[in-house]
Amino acid sequence: EKDLGEVKPEPILKAFTGARHVGVVHLLCPQQITGAFRTKSYLVHDRALFDLMERLERAGLPSVYPHSSHLYRVFTAKEWPAQLCLASAFRVPLCTRVPRGSVAACANKAAQEALDALAMLRSATS
Repeated sequence: EKDLGEVKPEPILKAFTGARHVGVVHLLCPQQITGAFRTKSYLVHDRALFDLMERLERAGLPSVYPHSSHLYRVFTAKEWPAQLCLASAFRVPLCTRVPRGSVAACANKAAQEALDALAMLRSATS
């Protein structure tokens, strides 16, 4: 995980000079837990992985597996349900996101705010 910050795009680009098709396959999975709590060697902290993916993509090395960095972040962070719940064609139930800090500060208040947000979404779609 610490080594991901050391990966530089320049040597990779140099190795692919003249190639017709260039892409990066990332066989690591993001996880928000840091340190010794991991049970699998392919799990890395999400910030380190996404920083690497974005750095390589900016240099002209597109991510071809599993997804580009912005789309992979949407999928793994489970942001997509809240983004698609108002588009009826996708048939995603109404949902909202609750910041972890709000729950840690006051779980009851965070739950009430989530319920209020869902009520507002329900009235907007009726």
